[in-house]
Amino acid sequence: MAGDLQISLSPDHALVLLELLSPSNDAVQPLEPGEQEALWHLEAALESVVSATFAPEYRGLLDAARARLAQQRPPIGDARPTVCFVD
Repeated sequence: MAGDLQISLSPDHALVLLELLSPSNDAVQPLEPGEQEALWHLEAALESVVSATFAPEYRGLLDAARARLAQQRPPIGDARPTVCFVD
């Protein structure tokens, strides 16, 4: 792949992903060194644009972002297809 890619994320998505990728969170466990490098790079990119991590009310901001994103999710049983990748 040549060149850089750009991805657009809402502030809520960026904040929740940054928390998910933070070293204090064990939710993401890369298996390969290349995976870890990619995740570190993504985490660093998110840290450079998400200022909420320095806010005293960070936990509240994170909880609110999670709640807003959860509201966007279709209800269980919705007719929208589920995408699954099997290796």
